This record gives sequence, structure tokens and C-alpha cells, in this order.
Amino acid sequence: MPTLTLVSEAGHNKHKQRLVLVQCSCGSPAFICREDSYKQGRTKSCGCMRHGKQAANYAPVTAPPSEQEIASSFERDSPAWFDAKIASAIAAAEAAEQHVQDLQARMADSKTTDLDLLKKWSADSKAARQLRQDITRFQTLKARAETGTQKDTRSAAEIMKATIDALKPKL
Repeated sequence: MPTLTLVSEAGHNKHKQRLVLVQCSCGSPAFICREDSYKQGRTKSCGCMRHGKQAANYAPVTAPPSEQEIASSFERDSPAWFDAKIASAIAAAEAAEQHVQDLQARMADSKTTDLDLLKKWSADSKAARQLRQDITRFQTLKARAETGTQKDTRSAAEIMKATIDALKPKL
């Protein structure tokens, strides 16, 4: 029976659900699934058991260190924490992009159009793009953490009152 191993975080899907990059023990390339499905055991394999085939022709993806190993020694939202998140996201994006390239090569070699392969390529391409967007977002948040700028949490009325008070002549 195959087992799944968590490789890294993989961002969020369009419904804002967390995604993770996981590796099946059958040797197939790492793939992305919903974090809750992985944690609750609803996703049990890459599909090798469902289709009744072993994916021996796949090369396994080397797993970067898990986020728990990296981020445990850093305070959340510190520049070092963002560095670890960025490094983890870059590793996941590179693995996903390599998987997309492998799928493209398999599609190019195929004489007919395999719709399952095309769907997987489309989903993995989208996940890789999402990871790259997450990297950019983490870099922006890191820059904000380094400069110490914080979002103003005051309401619009409080900001307007403070602006008016600042413009009033002092007696």
C-alpha cells in the first residue's frame, strides 16, 4: 500500500484552501493536493492504486526540508521566518515546474492526446504559477517586516479626525 510524504507547502487554491506538495511512495513525481485531504487521510496515494498500475517509470522528487524543520527556530513574521518561507516556496515551485516539464515531455512523446495527462499538466502549471505568486507576496511581506512598516488599522473616520487635528492651528 503506498504512503504519502509531505514535501512542502504549495500555496492556496482559488477557494483559499491550503495546498501541499506530497510525494507518493510508488515513485511517481510529487503532486499537489489539499492540505485537509492529506491530513485527514482522504488522499492516500497519487492515484496509482485507483488505476491499478504502478508508476515505476517515474523518478522520485527529492524533498526539501519540511517547513516545520525550517521555521521552528524563527519567530513568525520576522525577516528570517520569511526567508525560510521563501526558500520552501522556491523549492516547491521548482519541483512543480520540473513536474510540469516532465508532463510536457510525455505529452510530446505521445501520439494521441491523453486527457488525464492534459488535465494534470494544466492543474500543475496553475499550481506552479500560484507558488511563484506566493513567493512574490512573501518577498513583499519580508520587505515590509524589515522596514517595520505596518498597515494602519485605524478606521477611516479615525484617520480623518487625526488629519483634521493635525491641521488645526495650535493655541
